[in-house]
Amino acid sequence: MCSNKATTFIYENVTALPSTVDWTKKGAVTPIKDQGQCGCCWAFSAVAAMEGVTKLTTGTLISLSKQELVDCDTKGEDQGCQGGLMDDVFQFIQKNKGLTTESNYPYTGVDGTCNANQEANHAATINGFQDVPANSEDALQKAVANQPVSVAIDASGFEFQFYSGGVFTGSCGTQLDHGVTVVGYGEDDDGTKYWLVKNSWGTSWGEQGYIRMQRDVDANEGLCGIAMQASYPTA
Repeated sequence: MCSNKATTFIYENVTALPSTVDWTKKGAVTPIKDQGQCGCCWAFSAVAAMEGVTKLTTGTLISLSKQELVDCDTKGEDQGCQGGLMDDVFQFIQKNKGLTTESNYPYTGVDGTCNANQEANHAATINGFQDVPANSEDALQKAVANQPVSVAIDASGFEFQFYSGGVFTGSCGTQLDHGVTVVGYGEDDDGTKYWLVKNSWGTSWGEQGYIRMQRDVDANEGLCGIAMQASYPTA
C-alpha cells in the first residue's frame, strides 16, 4: 500500500488536547452508510474525512459521493470495488477540483462507467491532504482533536467482524485491509481509552455502525494498526 506522502503535519505542535472529542455530536459526520459487497471502503473512509473538513470550513454538512470515486477515480491505485487508498482519493479530488453529492451521483455498490456530467457538478473541494506521522497514537489524537481522520486497519479478524458493542480490545493483526474514519476519542466508564470509529458496514453492525477501539495500547502501531496509515484532507 504505497502512495505519495505529504511531508508536513500541521497539528504537530498542538497542546492541551480535550479529554474527549466526538465529531458526531458536533454535526460533522453524516449518517452511517453500507458499502455492501463492493470493496471500496477506501472511498467511504476518505469521503467521511472530507465531509468533516467541509463542515468545519463551510458550516454545511453534506453527504458526498462515493460512487463518483468508484467509477471515475480509476487511473492510479484506486480500482473501484477491487480496492484503493485514501491518499489517492484526496489526490484525485484535488486534481478534479471537487466531488459531487451523494444525491447527485448515488451509490450503487458496483463498478460503473464514469458519468462526466455528474462528476463535473462539484459540491465540495479540498486543497490537499496530510499524513499523520506513522505509528504514533499521540499524533493521531492531535489530528482527530481537529477533524475526522481517515485510517487503515486490519479488519480481517473474527472478533472485529462480529463486534457488537463496548470498547473493542480484541486480537487483530496489522495487515491493513480496511479503510475507516476516526471521528472522535474518549474514555469508557471503566477508564479504558478508545477511538470512536465510523465504519461502512451499515447500522446493524457494531454500535449503530460505529466501533470504539481501544486507544493507547502498548504497540506503537495502535490496535489493528490504526496509527500506521492515517491521513486527512485540508480545505
